[in-house]
Amino acid sequence: MTEAEFNRLVKRLEVFARKDPKAYKNQVWLMAMLGYFYMFSAILFLIGGSVGIVWLGIHNANFIAHIFTSLRGAATFRGAIVLCFFILATICIFFVVAIAMLKSLWINFPKPTGIELDREQFPSLFKVLDELRRAEKAPQLDHVILNREFNASVMQVPRLGLFGWNENYLTIGLPLMQALSAEQFRAILAHEFGHLSNKHKIYLIRHTWLQIFSSVQNTHQNWLYSLQGSIGQAVIIFDGLLSNFYYFLTWYIPRFDAYSFVLARTYEYEADRCAVKHAGQRATAEALTNVYAKSSFATELFWQDIYQQAKHHSEPQGNPFISIGQALKNPILDQKYWLEQALEEETNNSDTHPCLSDRLRALGLPAKNAGIFLVPLEQSAAETLLGNSIRKLASQFNREWREIILPEWKEQFLHAKNLRACLTELEDLEKKYPLSPKDLWNRSRWLMELEGELAALPTLKALLVKEPDHAIANFIVGKHLIWQKDEKGIDHLKLAMEHDRELIPLGEQILSSFVVENQDNQKDTIQ
Repeated sequence: MTEAEFNRLVKRLEVFARKDPKAYKNQVWLMAMLGYFYMFSAILFLIGGSVGIVWLGIHNANFIAHIFTSLRGAATFRGAIVLCFFILATICIFFVVAIAMLKSLWINFPKPTGIELDREQFPSLFKVLDELRRAEKAPQLDHVILNREFNASVMQVPRLGLFGWNENYLTIGLPLMQALSAEQFRAILAHEFGHLSNKHKIYLIRHTWLQIFSSVQNTHQNWLYSLQGSIGQAVIIFDGLLSNFYYFLTWYIPRFDAYSFVLARTYEYEADRCAVKHAGQRATAEALTNVYAKSSFATELFWQDIYQQAKHHSEPQGNPFISIGQALKNPILDQKYWLEQALEEETNNSDTHPCLSDRLRALGLPAKNAGIFLVPLEQSAAETLLGNSIRKLASQFNREWREIILPEWKEQFLHAKNLRACLTELEDLEKKYPLSPKDLWNRSRWLMELEGELAALPTLKALLVKEPDHAIANFIVGKHLIWQKDEKGIDHLKLAMEHDRELIPLGEQILSSFVVENQDNQKDTIQ
């Protein structure tokens, strides 16, 4: 199924789900049952076929013995031996494929990793969890895990693979707790308990089938590789049985994904309503707005700045898991920009979570007023619920993070050191001779890598004096002129797109945004 076909199917199912929710849900569960029915039917067929062949052999032993005793000639006898071998090989193949299918159903779900929290050490947090669990009549949490992510989730991990007996995990990220107030964080927890209490098992089933498909795909590819070059009827049967199973899954998984996708998104809205019930509309809206805006800030700015330090320091400096807490607690840098970015996003089929605008509208709130929900925090949820343990927890995360990142960090530091040495060589060369276009482009590249595009602009402009048609230089200079509202950037971008067609999509997007913004400004001036 292509992406376009998947999107069309999801769109059709969304319409169906709105018109007749009950019939739609029934179809989703029927699709789920179809997969299980095929799997178990195929396994029973293979095992039954093997047992049947053995049973026929036992109950017709006299007939087979008669065939052997009545054979005349060595060639005919060899043919009978081959026939028996073929039957035995078929039995073995049936059993092997059945075992492979059973093995693919026995899935080991990876358990969430992080620091396990206990109620004796964090009574304030567990008090909130107990209140929400009782109010929602949700099952008991078996594990509460704190990790380094900007996220929270509930996960049911089956002890017996496809056959259930789930362990319930709640995973919460320290940066998320640092970004929200206690009441906002309560809304997030209520959202997760909404999934758990309403038995939104569709998430687990979706994950299970993806795991099964991945397991079967790997088995199919490995066996095809091991059988490469082999010939014979037994090999043909073996490949045919396994391929049939694989091709069913390639047909089934995308369709079940589409059918269950709409239901999973519906459950997100349902979980948001649960958050409103237990934390209130305002706190839920604040939580959603802060999560969308601050998570983008953390990923695209805060952590990028941390990794940029590798260009100047041989090892990470300080503890980012402490400093991010301060950055997220206060109004974040360029707060309006990150909110606008979040509000411009549209709900799409790459994620079951709706976009921020749609989730706010579902709460009965206009998205255009979302700015009022980004309020400074007096005290973060981490400070309220984790108390004095924050620094200890952050230090443990920092040690783990440093251990993972240090090899790559050192590599980046040495690379930056080499680039600075190359820049020094160019400076020395420039004192004797004018730099060539190639030298100017190299200096521009190295400056951009070390300090960013702004630092390289003077060199790029000098390059354009000597080589006016340089596509990348024109594109970067033009882009920054456009951002400064300077129309001279239009000519640079057009020239860049003329000489490098790969720059056309992004160039047209920048020009289109510039034109639209100018039109809006003109309308505001007239009004």
